[in-house]
Amino acid sequence: MGGAGESPDHHRGRPRRLSASASLLKAKNIPVLAGGIHRLPSRRFEAYDEPFVLPKKLYDAGIPFAIISDGDAAHERSLPYHAATAAAYGLPATRRSGH
Repeated sequence: MGGAGESPDHHRGRPRRLSASASLLKAKNIPVLAGGIHRLPSRRFEAYDEPFVLPKKLYDAGIPFAIISDGDAAHERSLPYHAATAAAYGLPATRRSGH
């Protein structure tokens, strides 16, 4: 396949990539808030690590994003752990120019 946002690993034989809306987000330079890194996937057919690899997919697609906590101010202390998990699942530790 080789499309933007495609991950080299596969789940059940299907390439893991962002939805078609990723091209619209990139074209309009719309930033994404990536929250819930430490959650279970929202759909049964998604890979267990889908929330962990979302920041990497956004980064690879060139979509601006920010990793946020789960919304409650009491959970802000966990934000470094969310970022560390994203880094462990492929997000580069350095910031690319333009992101």
